[in-house]
Amino acid sequence: MDSLTKIISHAYKNSLLYQQKKPERYEESKEPDITEFPIIQKQDLFHNVPAEIMDYVMGRIPEEEVVQMSTSGSTGICLPVLWYKNDYRRSMAPLWMLRKKYYNISPNDKLCYFYTIREDGERDPVYEFRNQTLGFSKCSLDEERIYNIYQMILDFGPKWMLLQPSMAELLLEAAQKFGLPPVKELEYIEFSGEMLFQELRERVKRFFGCQVSDQYGSNEVNSIALECPHGNMHCTGSNVYVEITDEKGKVISDDSEGEIIVTSLNNRIMPFVRYRIGDRGRIRHDIKCSCGNRNPVLELTMGRSNDSIRTRQGRKINPYIFVHAVEAINCSYDDVIKQFQVVQRDYNRFRVLLRIDDHSVKEDIEKLFVRYILEPELKQAEYEFIYSDSFINGDGRKLRYFTNDMERE
Repeated sequence: MDSLTKIISHAYKNSLLYQQKKPERYEESKEPDITEFPIIQKQDLFHNVPAEIMDYVMGRIPEEEVVQMSTSGSTGICLPVLWYKNDYRRSMAPLWMLRKKYYNISPNDKLCYFYTIREDGERDPVYEFRNQTLGFSKCSLDEERIYNIYQMILDFGPKWMLLQPSMAELLLEAAQKFGLPPVKELEYIEFSGEMLFQELRERVKRFFGCQVSDQYGSNEVNSIALECPHGNMHCTGSNVYVEITDEKGKVISDDSEGEIIVTSLNNRIMPFVRYRIGDRGRIRHDIKCSCGNRNPVLELTMGRSNDSIRTRQGRKINPYIFVHAVEAINCSYDDVIKQFQVVQRDYNRFRVLLRIDDHSVKEDIEKLFVRYILEPELKQAEYEFIYSDSFINGDGRKLRYFTNDMERE
């Protein structure tokens, strides 16, 4: 029995969500045709709370056996994600093997990265140092702090960095404005989490003089594809099964663009079978890459990208500051916010759309949202809170959690 058949069988035997969506013709004794199974999305996981989450919450699954994560991505839909620790390690192994093969990067090499939240509330650490890694909070990334972060990176001397493109842009701006040198020990930068555009890729390569690649993944399934040194983003075949479908959910057999549908081959505690991830792309089966990887090549055509928050003084602030506020509230109020979107209407005016499951705490949420924005200038802004009982992006397409309407005026 191959990995795909195993995970399908496991999902329909152990997950209440998939039992409710089991195809009429499904027979466990036969090799399944995956195209007969329904496509699911984040909304389904809220309408049908997975039994695995309840087992964990009720203590039937020991906490020490589980890796707990959350994902809002750029959609603003907040989803708790669970992994058995062994499954998580198995899921990450193919990515680490490719990092070593392509770029000579190992888990014990010095790494710098950025994170959204580490602690509840207003005392989130501005940086964290663990063994050979140095991480920085994405909150309050003004010019002075980016300068200080860059100096810490220079002192630390990482062999590689894991960055969102927007973070790389901020580091480049600081280095160029203040005349800071490239990091001499740096050999590799891996981009993830947002759409990477060619213009930024080339500027990063020129300035840092190191190898760069684009890695596409999510907390639900971990790595989906990694770019090799020849510029092809190969699917991580031993971790995920990737399909491209049209608007009606029919699999596209050629290399036309469509919606990206993924199946995790390793997440047993919280299976994701035929999961609509919210991005668009195409799969190329015809590329015989010189790197030797025979897995299909994934080309993203629409993915995650960020606007910037604009201030009257001309500053650009990364919108992850709103993700921090939402995640801090969810830590305190048991994931009360299910989805959010923030729209900047003017320099000091924002509209906040929220889908919550407990309307009795609206007042608390609004106070905490402003309190947990770790940027004094934004604390003084006007926030209009709008609540919805249905998902903001009801058709399952990717909706960015932050947009700047000022950019369109």
